[in-house]
This record gives sequence, C-alpha cells and structure tokens, in this order.
Amino acid sequence: MTWVDNNPVRLKALEKYNKQSEKVKNALDKLREIDQWENRLKIIKKTRPKIKTGDLFLANLFGDMCFYGVVLNGSVDIPVYGDNLVIVCIFKHRTKSVNDTGKNYDFVEEQILLNPRIVTREYWTGGFFYNIGINIAEDMDLDYGFYSSQSKSYINEYGEKKAEEPRVVSTLAIETITGIASEMRYALTMDNSFLTLEERKEFNEYIKAALDSGKDSFPEKSKDGAFVFEKENRKQCFVTLGEIERYQELFAGMQGEVEGNGYDWEAVVRAFLKELYPKEEKRINFDSEAEMFCMYCSDEALMKELSEKLTEMLRSGEIKKYISEADFLSI
Repeated sequence: MTWVDNNPVRLKALEKYNKQSEKVKNALDKLREIDQWENRLKIIKKTRPKIKTGDLFLANLFGDMCFYGVVLNGSVDIPVYGDNLVIVCIFKHRTKSVNDTGKNYDFVEEQILLNPRIVTREYWTGGFFYNIGINIAEDMDLDYGFYSSQSKSYINEYGEKKAEEPRVVSTLAIETITGIASEMRYALTMDNSFLTLEERKEFNEYIKAALDSGKDSFPEKSKDGAFVFEKENRKQCFVTLGEIERYQELFAGMQGEVEGNGYDWEAVVRAFLKELYPKEEKRINFDSEAEMFCMYCSDEALMKELSEKLTEMLRSGEIKKYISEADFLSI
C-alpha cells in the first residue's frame, strides 16, 4: 500500500497498515490480488425482506462463522450511486447459528469490525446478508458519517454537513458485491485478537486457501494493453489498470484532490461509458482502489472491447477528453 491522498479516512487506514508487521503487510498486499468473486461472502439464504433501520443480519465470511451486521439506514437515495440504498455496519459479534437472536450483544462503537458501508439490496436478494428478524432501532446510538472529497468535510448520507467529525467515519462510496468480504478479510487480517484460538486457526486456514486460490484466478489474460482484460474462470470478466502512477502526468493541473489514482480513473471511465456506451453502462460494476482501477461485468465480448478501446485512447491521447469531462467529486 503506497498511495497517499488527502482523504483523512484513507490516511488513517494507511497509518494503521504501516503499523503492521512485515508478515501481515505481505498478506494484506497479496489479498488484493486474489479472486474476489470466488472469495465473496458465502450464501446463507436468498430473501427479499422489507429492510428497516435497526434490522440485525448475518454475513458468513468463512466456515460456518457468521458475523452480525446492523442496518443503520434502510433506504437512502444518493446522487450518482443510486436510489434505495442501504447503510450497514459489520460488528465483531459472531455466531454459528442463523437462529441466534443476538440479544446478548451490545452493538456499540467498540465492537465495530467495519465502519458504515453503503450497499445495494443485492446483498440480501443474493443471499449474502440474512435478516434474523430482530430490530434494535430503539437501542441504536451510533455517531457515524462520511467524508466527502467534494466538500472536504464530514457529512451524513443525505449530503448534509456535520458540525463535528463523527466518531465512526467512512469514505462516501458504494460497495461492490464482493467489497464487504474483501474488507472483512482485510480487517480480520490486521486484527483478529478478539477471536478464540480455534476461530483464529479456522480464519488462518481460510486466508491461506484464499491466497492459494488467487494464484491462478485469471487464466486468460490479455496484457498487450494498458487496460488489462482478465477473464475469471467462471462468470466475471475484469478490466484493470495497474501501475497507475505511470499515467499521473495526464492529470497535471487538475483542480482539487485529483491526482490520477484508481478512483480518479474510475471517474474518467464512467464519463467515457456515459457518452459511448450509455446502454451498457448500468451492467458494469466497479471495484477500484487508490492504487488500481478495476471494473467488471459478465459480458466477455463487451469487456474485451472496452479494454481495447480504452487502451487505444490512452495511447493516442484521446483519453484526455474524458479526463476533462470526468466528475471526480462523485467518486
């Protein structure tokens, strides 16, 4: 992890990373390269619940270990990201039974595993989150918010500025369907001291298997271009742009915090898709990080075409048109 920007949430994450041992850092770096789709959350049960603020749900990352989550906001519309989104928080509390009510736990700040995240309802319809029929809205008292790169301030999910920095903060961004699992792995690799010895053993075995499976996750790769096409061995096809520091000069002179990181490239590609691929745009998902741009879709032909087109535009300089038109503040 080498990329640094002025987002205080990311700076705190980098500071925490730098405090880890070299062994842990190495594991964290390798986790970024594994097959995210194959290592997504395990399906518990596909449902279509009426999601409400305060709902308790379960998320199964490894084995039969389910972590508790709480719905902080059951429905919110966020410009650019979409409508009817859900704000959730994942806690360290866990169970091996989907029938556990969670009544013996306090869902407080000190027990948070993942700070508030914005997700779609696909997490429930896909079976990755499972509501257990308990609502704790009356007992919730969590001071949370998001950091906005646009206003360089702390806001709530409605875009309203908060008078003070919330005690629990995240960057305003929407999670992909593999994002929660990825961040849970990352958080648990940094600190799993709250797990029992048996649970830690099970988690370490899970991480080892994930790292091993990631070695040959993308058997079909086209590395001829800057935007690399990668075909995951079952469903998803990816287009990534690594070593993005090589292209930073394209962003020279841009205002604000635009530096040419993975999130900035996502804004550029979104502008490109909006103009040239308006019908296909909604089918494409993003999973970018500061150090790497990434988008994915199940349409192999489309992703190959986008990889070739974007690489061609990058080499010819035509990509500058979309750099100038990109809405960097929305990412």
